[in-house]
Amino acid sequence: RLFEMLTRNGRWSDTMVVFCSDHGDYLGDHYLGEKELFHDVAIRTPLIVYDPSPSADAHRGTVESSHLVEAIDLLPTFIEAVGGRPNCDRIEGHSLLPLLRGGKVDRWRDIVVNEFDYSFRTATRLELKRPPKQCGMVTLRDFDWKYVHCEGFRPMLFDLRADPNEFFDLGASAAHEHIRRQYQAKLG
Repeated sequence: RLFEMLTRNGRWSDTMVVFCSDHGDYLGDHYLGEKELFHDVAIRTPLIVYDPSPSADAHRGTVESSHLVEAIDLLPTFIEAVGGRPNCDRIEGHSLLPLLRGGKVDRWRDIVVNEFDYSFRTATRLELKRPPKQCGMVTLRDFDWKYVHCEGFRPMLFDLRADPNEFFDLGASAAHEHIRRQYQAKLG
C-alpha cells in the first residue's frame, strides 16, 4: 500500500524509504527465544534503504557489507538527504549517503556498540545477585572479534572469523588476554 501510494502521488522521486528493525530474534538459535543478549542473531538487524537520488542509481540493488553501520546513522542520513548538514558535535552517527551513492568515505567506525540493561529481568538479576544499577552489558563488535563486558563478571570474547556462530567463549583463555585488553581499553 505504501508503494502504491508513493506511485499514485508521484513521490518515488523525492521519498527515501528505509526498512529496518531495532533488534533481531533468536528463534531457537543458542537454544534461546526472545531478542536480548549479545549474539549476532539478536543485535544484527536488517537495513534496506531506497534512495531516490539519481546519484544512487549505480549502486541500486547492491549489498554494502564492508562498513559497520548502526541505527544512529539514520538521523544524519535523513538530515543530509534533505539538504541539511548534521551537527557532528551533537549527532554521533555517520550519514549513509556516501555508501548509498558510491562516494568516498573519509572516516568510518571500526567497531559497533550494543548495550543491554537486564535489570528489568528480576529473576535473572536476583539469580546473579546484582542490584539494578549494576545490570549493564556492553558489546563491542568488529569484523573479527566480539567482546562482551557484563558488569561484575569476567568478559566474554568470540573469534568471529573462526567461530561465526559464537559458540566458543574465549573470555577466560590465557592466549587471548592481549585481545581482551585491547577491547577493554576501547570501552574506556
